Amino acid sequence: MSAAGLKADVVLASACDGAPTITTLHVRLPRFVWAEMLTHRVLSRNARSSRAVPIARMIDEVEADPVVPWHWQANQRGMQGGEYLGRVAVANMERAWRAAAVDAAYSAKALADWGLHKQVVNRLLEPFLWIDALITGTEWGNFFALRDHPDAEPHIRDLAAMMRDAIEAASVQHLDPGDWHLPYLRDAERGEPVPWQRTLSAVRCARISYAPFGGQDTREAEEARARKLMGPPLHASAFEHPAMADPDGWHAKHHRNFRGWAQSRAFVEEEMSNVTA
Repeated sequence: MSAAGLKADVVLASACDGAPTITTLHVRLPRFVWAEMLTHRVLSRNARSSRAVPIARMIDEVEADPVVPWHWQANQRGMQGGEYLGRVAVANMERAWRAAAVDAAYSAKALADWGLHKQVVNRLLEPFLWIDALITGTEWGNFFALRDHPDAEPHIRDLAAMMRDAIEAASVQHLDPGDWHLPYLRDAERGEPVPWQRTLSAVRCARISYAPFGGQDTREAEEARARKLMGPPLHASAFEHPAMADPDGWHAKHHRNFRGWAQSRAFVEEEMSNVTA
């Protein structure tokens, strides 16, 4: 029982005078608490998709290293668990959980052999899988007040504490108004046209749906993925992570769920609507 699989790393943090710091994190957490992240609408998120990852890879992960809860608390009324259970009870419960993972993998193999698509088969495996996600935000106060709190679901509380520590320890680049926060963009690529810079950043953020960006894609592969994102139809969510410093609010309508920063998504959607109008 351990939180060893949890991850919270800052990909990029950017500051501009007059605006809050914007931070993009790569997190890893149990899939069974991912819904806890989705209630915070001030945060932009992209995550590993059960529709994108091959069944065989998902089954391999469940068989080799299933997610097993590390907080075992007694049942009681209300949303919070009771006292932590004893060693013998926990050992029995962990065996039962692992047996459920074995059963899920077996059933997933059967469904795959019968020809069912991964968008359904992989749902059986989700309780036993880790999920990687990118999260970008400018306002974290409410998130930490709710999730790094004694009443929070304990697995997400462990992650929230790691996220807080990562944000507080992160190096922060200083930008001028009009400059862009561009996760995963390399220094050598900052001479490229700005529209391509923000697209390239979004393309690399979008990779989280099946595998986190690791710097190994070719230019051709990234251009092909950019064409898929731009559509039609437009796959817009990954464009929420690149953002332009806008402390004076010249582009306030483009801020969306950020404060002091204008989302690339808002610009792209506006540009696309002008093209199709």
